[in-house]
Amino acid sequence: MKRCLGLPGDTATFRNNEVYVNRSLVEEDTLNLIFKDRTLQTTIVPRKGDTLWLKNIPSSLLAPIAIREGHEVRLPAPGETYVDGKKAAFYIVEQDHYFMVGDNLFASYDSRDWGTVPYSYLIAKATLVLLSWNNSLPPGANFWEHFRLRRTLEVVK
Repeated sequence: MKRCLGLPGDTATFRNNEVYVNRSLVEEDTLNLIFKDRTLQTTIVPRKGDTLWLKNIPSSLLAPIAIREGHEVRLPAPGETYVDGKKAAFYIVEQDHYFMVGDNLFASYDSRDWGTVPYSYLIAKATLVLLSWNNSLPPGANFWEHFRLRRTLEVVK
């Protein structure tokens, strides 16, 4: 399960151990995330109807978007992109996409690794925190201290 950090059209930036969405700092308490230093990255989350010009972005970034929208993409040589067998100079995004992250941003395998997620891939919405675990306690802490009872059965907003 991942949480949505960026909506269609948003810009998500990870810089100096901080997370920004649309140039506004997202407070760690708001996200309830553990963020450790990771490569600087800025991602503009595609929205339906956006035109992605291949002269402005690498083909390797376009390919996952088009493939997830059901197209065949070939990259036979640098600067050459074929979508559904036709040479492409641009791609028009067919679905809204979302930028997803895990709770532990340092160890999370998420949209920074595999790209944005099209709307058709979203299958459910979390509505309740069944159990919350605090993994930041020092070694040797009592097993029961790891449970965040105040968050147990909390409704997700």
